Amino acid sequence: MSSLEDILRALFRRLSRPVLIASILTLLGCLAARAEAVEEVRALNRRAVELYGKGEYAEAFGVGERALSLAEKTLGAEHPNTLTTVESLASLYERQGRYSEAGPLRKRASRRR
Repeated sequence: MSSLEDILRALFRRLSRPVLIASILTLLGCLAARAEAVEEVRALNRRAVELYGKGEYAEAFGVGERALSLAEKTLGAEHPNTLTTVESLASLYERQGRYSEAGPLRKRASRRR
């Protein structure tokens, strides 16, 4: 019986090491992809503000909405970067006097506090 236990332990050690390595590599890949998504969301937010400042409102809203969609899909609805994007989009709507569109976004962004 002891030899069977030894064999099973040795087998477990051999099998668990590659699984552990694969899991770590997968996790690192996910973290890298998430970091890229955060940076892309930030870049889109900056672009939306830039376009708005130039008076290109329709394009600014489109970029802002794209940033929000990406943030929700890749980071999740409650991630701080997603809520920052919600706040930014709400500000763009408010500056245009589109309060009915800004209101729900402001309410959603207030969850962060």
